[in-house]
Amino acid sequence: MPELSEFAEKRRGDLKLMMRAILEASQFIETAGNQAQTASTIGSQSYVNAPSDVIDARLQGKYTLGKGLDDVTFGEDASNVNKSLDQWINTGLQYEKNAANTPAAFHVRVFPRVFNELRADGLNQWNANLVRNFKIWENIKLQLRGDVINLQNRSQFAGPDITPTNSTFGKVQAQTSSLNRFYQIQARVTF
Repeated sequence: MPELSEFAEKRRGDLKLMMRAILEASQFIETAGNQAQTASTIGSQSYVNAPSDVIDARLQGKYTLGKGLDDVTFGEDASNVNKSLDQWINTGLQYEKNAANTPAAFHVRVFPRVFNELRADGLNQWNANLVRNFKIWENIKLQLRGDVINLQNRSQFAGPDITPTNSTFGKVQAQTSSLNRFYQIQARVTF
């Protein structure tokens, strides 16, 4: 069987078409009006052979956890918390936190990779500049400019740990590599 890199090199056009089809399919599924049609197609006997209402609920982020546990709408419920660095998401939901009970790599994934309602720390950075033009002679001008990047010197936090089996689940543990406050002064002579 050829390696993926060989396939990508020899059949670049096919690979682009395949990636385009995947992106278009995901956009189609994410559109609310198309979820019922998608659920009935995926739930058919030729695919996963599951009731379309179950598939439709999962496309909307609603999960039945089984074993008599409550139904959970993870996206809404997980974001329903006063955010802090120690608890960015609601970790009190019925996540499976025992690593021995989590699905293996060969199992079908039922837990979503993305929750639309959950967001990491937003970018909040102020930049400023000050410009002053001086006329030295008739056709010679001097421009002085000072720039400040990240005026408030605000840290940008990374996203929280989203692995339920980790002891740091739901906590923000790091900062991103955002810029510290940065000053820049320029002089420009035009003639």
